[in-house]
Amino acid sequence: MSDSSDLVKKSIKGALVLAVVTAVQFGVGFGSQFVLARLLLPEHFGTLALAATVADFLKTLMHVTGRRYVIKERHSMQEVVDNTFTLELILSLATVAFIGTLGPWLMTLLGRPDATRFVQLLAFAVFANPFSQLGALYERDLRFSKANIPVAAAVLTEALVSITLAVLGFGVWSLILGRFARFSTMILLYWGLTPYRPRLAFNTLVWRDACAFGWPLTGTAVLVFFYWNIDYYIIGRLLDDTQLGYYYLAFQMNAYVLKVRSNISAVVFPAFCQAGSDAMIIRGFGLLTRYTAILFLIPCVLLLAFGPAIVRAAFGAQWLPALVPFQIFSIVTAWRATISYWDPVLVSKGITHPFFIAAVTNALIVPAFGYLLTTSNGINGMSVAVLLSVILTTPIQVLALKRTIEVSYRAILERPLVVALLHLAGSLFLASRFDLTAWPGFISGLGLSLALWVGLALVLIPSLSQDVRRVWHVARPGSAPSQSRS
Repeated sequence: MSDSSDLVKKSIKGALVLAVVTAVQFGVGFGSQFVLARLLLPEHFGTLALAATVADFLKTLMHVTGRRYVIKERHSMQEVVDNTFTLELILSLATVAFIGTLGPWLMTLLGRPDATRFVQLLAFAVFANPFSQLGALYERDLRFSKANIPVAAAVLTEALVSITLAVLGFGVWSLILGRFARFSTMILLYWGLTPYRPRLAFNTLVWRDACAFGWPLTGTAVLVFFYWNIDYYIIGRLLDDTQLGYYYLAFQMNAYVLKVRSNISAVVFPAFCQAGSDAMIIRGFGLLTRYTAILFLIPCVLLLAFGPAIVRAAFGAQWLPALVPFQIFSIVTAWRATISYWDPVLVSKGITHPFFIAAVTNALIVPAFGYLLTTSNGINGMSVAVLLSVILTTPIQVLALKRTIEVSYRAILERPLVVALLHLAGSLFLASRFDLTAWPGFISGLGLSLALWVGLALVLIPSLSQDVRRVWHVARPGSAPSQSRS
């Protein structure tokens, strides 16, 4: 079997493993949010949004992207892991010490001293940075089942803890302690399940090389975190915790959908790093972009056509004020997921500066537009500002990609977009013909809409059924990839 065939087979099997893991995360995450939305108040989610934003910012700031560096490097693995683990462990200890001593001052400065204890507890999530590198040892060899056991278990633990405490009447603490249980479980399982135990190491050459590779990614991550979370701060300051709770749930539910794309990238990045030619990367990029668009445009169409009925059925009528953010973020999610495979292509080639440029642009757009639009249109205006930022920075990403490999988004996305537009038109027609306030009409309308999508996809994208059969042929036990397609 050729190296390229073996890589394709490992990648497809890894993708299928991650599909199962993602399905578990998706189901548990969505299900727990449905239950918690009915047990808790919107302002509880607003408080979590604020505390998690501060804690996650510190986690992002003190991350040198050691996980990606471990996957990228192909030599001296023990030395690389030991040194990057040590570096991020030191940064994590410094972060916890900082928030433990200066947390009250920081939260007073932000105007929310009441959230200090929540932030101090959630700040321990920073230790996920060094320990997640142990999972990278599996990912670099495309062994995704072992790499993702801690992640799936952590999501399940958070759901169980949060729902149990919410039923017992712990209010916002059920969300805070659930989040704490999630990253604690992940850290413990990474350490317990990975055979290799990193040692403390202080090789300044490795530290310097890791930082040189990672600083554009870390700087980008900090800016990305800023512009994806400054909206919480603006809403919290201009409106109140109830409006922030509506906005937070809408954003987070679409983030669960986007997690599917993130898990696909977890397979794509190490596969692209090992690809023997640009031709393999171009082919993989085209297939991934096309089928990601097909997949992610489904929830977008359903929310646009059946939005009020879906929100009412899933969360209850009290969450209807979050309808427009739900719909806008479904568009943002589909856009981001489809366009963003430029990320593993460029990083696999060691090109990281375009990420920083795009992040700087977004960091300017979101606060400016967000403040103005929130002032005039509330959480709906902030949702529009986020959508604008994604649209306006897309040319930066596309140009950087086109300088690296020869691809055409028009050729890749033409048919999926036609399917989506026809699916939307048909779904709007169905929504007008059924009584969506009653369960029989709601289920019938959604069922026919999904059936319409399947029919349109099979007719307008003839290669869909062929590609599904090819994936099954490659991934089934005992199969051998065809040499002619290597």
